[in-house]
Amino acid sequence: MTRYRIAYGLVVALFLANMLTANHFPSASGRLLALLIALPVSLCSLLALVIGFSKIRPPVFWSLVLIWLVLFVWYGWFSPPSPFVLHESHTLDSATAAQERQTHNLVAGGLFIVLSLWFLSLPITRSWYERQQGPHA
Repeated sequence: MTRYRIAYGLVVALFLANMLTANHFPSASGRLLALLIALPVSLCSLLALVIGFSKIRPPVFWSLVLIWLVLFVWYGWFSPPSPFVLHESHTLDSATAAQERQTHNLVAGGLFIVLSLWFLSLPITRSWYERQQGPHA
């Protein structure tokens, strides 16, 4: 269980570092700024969940993970850095560009699904862990 929590925390920390280095705060305003602030706050809440794994009530646990997943969808596909969107093409040939776009979308979609399942695994693992520990743990 400790290894899983460390691995989960490392993935969250890498996301947090990536978001803080790709700083779009100066150019943001209004809703965009609120979302860009909510992203690292949400990731910090995931780190708190990893640290306080069995001490945080399940509804709060699930709520924080689901909030992150909603923000992750926005970040991944609709935010200014949107890591899953193809931002540039390396060819002028339309057939090659279409193939490049299709390949990128398959890889990005697959990675997005894997990461989403990984993030969702924390509350599922916690539920499984509590069932294994019994009611008096």
